[in-house]
Amino acid sequence: MFSPENWPPNIGVFVGGVPWDITEKDLQSAFACFGAVKFEWPVGFGPKSAGKARDLQSSPLRGPKYGYLYLIFETEKSVLNLLGSCTYEVERQGPCFFYKVSSEKIQKKAVQIIPWQLNNGKWVQPGYVPEVDEDAPQRTVFVGGIHGQITAGSLARIMIQLFGPVGAVELDTDKTRYPIGSGRVVFRDLRSYMTAVLFGAVELRTNRFTKTIQIDPFLHDSVCSVCYQKVGPLFCRDLACCRYFCKECWEWEHSVVELLRGHKPMMRTSRITGSIGAPDKSLSPPQKPLLQSCVKAL
Repeated sequence: MFSPENWPPNIGVFVGGVPWDITEKDLQSAFACFGAVKFEWPVGFGPKSAGKARDLQSSPLRGPKYGYLYLIFETEKSVLNLLGSCTYEVERQGPCFFYKVSSEKIQKKAVQIIPWQLNNGKWVQPGYVPEVDEDAPQRTVFVGGIHGQITAGSLARIMIQLFGPVGAVELDTDKTRYPIGSGRVVFRDLRSYMTAVLFGAVELRTNRFTKTIQIDPFLHDSVCSVCYQKVGPLFCRDLACCRYFCKECWEWEHSVVELLRGHKPMMRTSRITGSIGAPDKSLSPPQKPLLQSCVKAL
């Protein structure tokens, strides 16, 4: 039997499958009984995006396809009280929680409540010590498009099944320490790392969702691998290169050697606008999945 006391979450909770005409007033009626709560909507949607003429408390959200939001409680106790009031189904990865909410046109709809355990954001292989692995950045990949129910441990098992031994996994989180859909994986050997980079994308199929995750080299500060004098902000993921270039060396090498002319550079996103080490997709667009996997690790 599920016991909330043995399941410590953080204060952020994902709510999926909400009615298309849900309002903040409806949500307050459903969740305020557990404690002070704020609502965070998908970017550009929700009552605040509709303009001053709109009733911010009673107008429905725009667009049924954005049927989710985040609850931000002030205390973990509020989350525990919510979970204790949910119905749940026990699956291999743990309990799945459901809570009924009502809107003007849809009554008592069961929405999915997805909390986040604080210890699910990091995973380290027993015996592996990240602090002493000086070459870890050269064997680290950035993973994007991670489903909200995939923990660091689950992602590690997926990567081990598909590519090889993994040393550590860390998921990126927001200010409430809720995962934001990206993370980093450190492989134990270069062959596993190169195999993951070569595939670039994997379609994960589970009994609850199908999701494509992107796999890219984790880009770090490096000097140019050709001249060894300038900073190398450009990275070539093609196996014929797989190294860093300054702008001049990139243009020289990828214009002189005919086989390299079709390569696309990758660059780190801004420290302000994106995750550190994440590639800039405007330079190198996401790859289509070359590998499909029916994952049993979740």
